[in-house]
Amino acid sequence: MAGRNSGHVATPPASSSAACAEPLVLSESDALALLAHLVTSAELCMTEPYDYGMFRLIDAASRLAASIVPHSSEASRAFLVAFLEEVNAKKLWPTRDRERYGAFLRETSRRTAEHLVARADEDVTRAFAPNSEGDLMAAERGHASADAVLATIRSRRVTRVFSERPVADTLLLDVLEAGRWATSGGNRRIHRFLVVRNPGTLARLRAVTPGMFSTPPVVIVICTDATRATEELVQLEHDATTLIDVGTAAMNMMIAAQALGLGACPVTSFSHGAASIILGLPPTVEPELLLLLGQPLAPASSSRPASHGRGDVVRFPPGLVSWEHLGAETNESTTSPPHGHHAAAQRSGQPAT
Repeated sequence: MAGRNSGHVATPPASSSAACAEPLVLSESDALALLAHLVTSAELCMTEPYDYGMFRLIDAASRLAASIVPHSSEASRAFLVAFLEEVNAKKLWPTRDRERYGAFLRETSRRTAEHLVARADEDVTRAFAPNSEGDLMAAERGHASADAVLATIRSRRVTRVFSERPVADTLLLDVLEAGRWATSGGNRRIHRFLVVRNPGTLARLRAVTPGMFSTPPVVIVICTDATRATEELVQLEHDATTLIDVGTAAMNMMIAAQALGLGACPVTSFSHGAASIILGLPPTVEPELLLLLGQPLAPASSSRPASHGRGDVVRFPPGLVSWEHLGAETNESTTSPPHGHHAAAQRSGQPAT
């Protein structure tokens, strides 16, 4: 036997009767997937906000429970299904109410222990196959609204020259609301939207923004609030999701602008220090992106591709989309692409900016 401090961990023989006393409830693939999730979660704890760690653990527990359910006994299945429903509903609570989340974890641990005691030596034998028919029917019901959204996305273009006509407050509020509903890592909401409409401020801002080709009637400045980040335990120097959130907010607002008949242009070519002075920002607030907004001066280009429905072929530029492996531009899988589009077809022209 190895000494206590030798660092050697003995590996039990594969034929050990103790190891086989109870059948496994996970396939090797399921177990390896969970192992990968735990290992990568441990790595991410080095750079993510510290309280993400407890979310990763309870998320791993829910993945494990979901894998056990198909092979569980009736008694355990009822416990596991209830466990999954509650965990999936509450595992994001630390972003809203840490005290309630702590109480939830303590109560869940207690109920899990109670079930372990009550279960005793019950065999884990039953299985059931998941039914995806309901999911497919729900997807079909959503096609009508999806087509409208996709048509707006396809027709969106960057507007670089704007008319002097002001943007109505109702339209501006709709655009801002679209940005408010963009994704936010951990639901931290550390970004702020500054609306600038003063002509003098806009003129000075353009002077320090080489990427602004004309002066729009409105600029929405997407900022990072370092004070808010500190309160939410976000590590700005490590967490790349903060910049991703800037992009998703800008994209949401640009799509909303397109739907509302407005033009929009994202600009990152500006002096952050100079812009901060012109905008009167405190040192703890960093301007990340300027979203120019207004009525397009030129009419919509006739070269824009016409909207197409689900039955039409989607064409992509060479190299843009691969299937399963990078460089495989033809879909050889048994599952068709969304709406039955053929992946090998190529869209003429270049992707829109």
